[in-house]
Amino acid sequence: MFKRIITALLLLALSACAPINLKGTMTEGEEKLPVTMTATGKVSDSWFHLEAELPEGTTYSGEIDGKDTSTILFSPEGRSMKCAFTFRNPKKSFNSGGEGKCRTSEGQTLSLRF
Repeated sequence: MFKRIITALLLLALSACAPINLKGTMTEGEEKLPVTMTATGKVSDSWFHLEAELPEGTTYSGEIDGKDTSTILFSPEGRSMKCAFTFRNPKKSFNSGGEGKCRTSEGQTLSLRF
């Protein structure tokens, strides 16, 4: 019985750290390209680490509190990407699914679903 409880707790903790894939498209001018962002939750609190790689290779990353609906991600080159999210269930944030819209400092736009 004790083994089952420990196993269940470990699986629960590991699932809390599993990345959530946000899939969508990036629009640059008339061109639409596939893009993926990941949101990885932290077991200890409601924060998520966000990472995105655009088709041309630029990467953006940052943090967001699961209670917030917007954040700004940064690339190593100093570019920025402002993102706003709508969650199906705001109390569960990224874990409940939803949509996201982002715009880079270079003018590219991203539309995401998760």
